[in-house]
Order: sequence, then C-alpha cells, then structure tokens
Amino acid sequence: MGAIVDKNFTSTIPFEWSGGLPIINVKIAGKTYKFLFDTAAPTTIPSALAKELQLKTVGKGRKLDRSLYKLPLLKVGDIGFKDYVVFVDDFKSKFPISCLGFDGIFGYNTMKDMKIKVDYQNQKITFSDKEIPHIEYIPVDIKFNYRYGPLVRLDFPFGNADFQIDTGKNANIQLGNPSVIPMMQKQGFSFREIRGIASSSIGGNNNHTQREYLAKDFSLDSKIKIKSFPIEVDNSGAFLIGNGFLKHFDLIIDFPAQKVYFKAIKQGVIDEGFNDTFGLTPFWDKNKGLFVSAITDKTPAKEANLKIGQKIISFNGKETSAMSQDDFCKLLLKYSNINKQKMLDISVKSNNGESKKIILKK
Repeated sequence: MGAIVDKNFTSTIPFEWSGGLPIINVKIAGKTYKFLFDTAAPTTIPSALAKELQLKTVGKGRKLDRSLYKLPLLKVGDIGFKDYVVFVDDFKSKFPISCLGFDGIFGYNTMKDMKIKVDYQNQKITFSDKEIPHIEYIPVDIKFNYRYGPLVRLDFPFGNADFQIDTGKNANIQLGNPSVIPMMQKQGFSFREIRGIASSSIGGNNNHTQREYLAKDFSLDSKIKIKSFPIEVDNSGAFLIGNGFLKHFDLIIDFPAQKVYFKAIKQGVIDEGFNDTFGLTPFWDKNKGLFVSAITDKTPAKEANLKIGQKIISFNGKETSAMSQDDFCKLLLKYSNINKQKMLDISVKSNNGESKKIILKK
C-alpha cells in the first residue's frame, strides 16, 4: 500500500545526529516534524497527529500488535509519499527515548520503492527512483520482504546469520542469541561483560547482562573482510548492524533490486578493538536521582569497584542533587564526548552513606 507521488526524482537532504542516530525533517499537513531515519523499523507518527488528521485504522501489524493507519501524504525534501501505512507511537513521552527529541520514524515500508544513499561523512541522505552511481562500491545481496528491514549475511568462522541493516541503532553489531557464546569462546575471542541496563531501545530490548566479544576474521557476505570488531551478544533475539559499523562506509540501499552497496571511507580492512570508555552507564530516576545503571568489565569503572545502583552525587565535576529529567537528557546526548575524555571525576554515596570521590582514569 502506498505510492510515491513523484517520478524520475533525486532529492538530497541533510540529517542531524541525536545520540548517534540520524534525524531528518518530514512534512505532514503543512507542519515539519523530526523523524528518525530507521531502516529497521516501520514508519510511525505521533498519536496526536493521527487524531488531528482523523486517520482511520486499516488493520493490525503482523509483527507488532498495534493498529495501522493510512497517511494521506508525507513529504521528505521534494518527494511526496501518498497513502502509506503507518504505525502510531509517542516517543516524546517515553523516557529515556524522549531525550533524543524525535517525533516519529521514517521507516523501511516507506523506503521500499527507492534507492537511498547514506553519506555519513557529510550527513546527507539521497532518495531516488533512478540509478545512484555506485562505481567502486562493493555490491551485497539483501533480503527484504517488507516485514523487516533489509537483511545482510555476516560470515563468522563458526557459521553465518542474517542481520538487519539498522540506521536506528547507534551502537555496533548486536547478536541476540547467547547460544553462540561457546562457539566464540572456542575461537578464543576476548570478551567483557556488561552488567546492569546499559541501553534503551524503541523495541524495549533492554538487557540486564550482556557480553561484548571482539570478533576476529569475519566478513560481510564473504565480500567485505573484517579483521576485528566488537559484537554485543545478549538474549534479545535481535540481529542488528548499527551506525557504529555502518559509518565506516558510504552506503547505497537499492530496495527494489534487493542490493546494498558499500564503499569504505578509509582504505584498509576494518580492525577495531573495544570502545575506549570509562565503563560506567549512568541513569536518572525522579526518585533516585542519578545512579550507576551498568558497569562494564575491564574498564576504569570496574577497577574503581563501583556498584550497580550506587547513587552518583556529582558527575564530571558537577553536583547532581538538583538534576532534572531535562538535565539528564543533556548529559545523555553528550555522553559519547565525555567518554572521549582521559579522566572522569565523580562522587558516589558509599555503603555508610558518606560521599566518596572517585577519579576514573584511562
């Protein structure tokens, strides 16, 4: 269901980063909204907009038990999308997803009739119904059946699996099946454990414990060789390739032809270690204030013997007693930059209730 109004079009728009996710402007009924550009989720609008436009339900989603609506017109750049099916959700009322500031999702079901180029370096996305030049790009087959985002195969020394290309994921590669752990152990892949809740997702796949393995000598569809790259292993059931990996390439997704084209931004084989972080994930609650939500092994936070649930009195040299939800959102959005620091100054409440100052050093 749905059709693109325009023909023979090519339109390039900018995107902005919010928490490692690409956000674009869309227009609906004359108003501009901030939408997450997400290749692994269906297009979704806020409920207030559905009510304002008096949209009628046209069915139920197969994957998600939510009502489907037909949206008369959505515009991205100069392109009009008519009568596409959309879901309804209110991301701005779902903390901490609300911190990212987007109103809805521009998803795969609205992309299905186009070729799309994602230029991570210049923060631009090109939409076209014509061929997008892909000289010097590596072609890879995808599986796309309109119920999931485009799937590509990753080949490991112990087997292979299909993963969704997910521009709505700010991290690296997620493998949501812990049965692979013995096989990764047999390969001798080093790992570190993350205890607590280290992330939030739109789909609610928030894990209390996960492992991050440094996978070696694997490939994307046997065509793009990867010497070393971190992979999150958990029990979520999600198999995703996020922006942490995708940003190494210029990316062209040809949905009608079921192809994706990769062009490495830097020469050479991808060879990355674990992310250089302090290993501390903070979270905020209106009753608890700021506290330690997760700890990563083999990091300064673990070495400092920080505990999950421990109250954080000051963070990066600033008192947190008066911290509001908005203040935490600001902290969350700049946390990747904080992790680039060489030193982090915090104070926590110890078991006896006293304040304890800790300096985390890399």
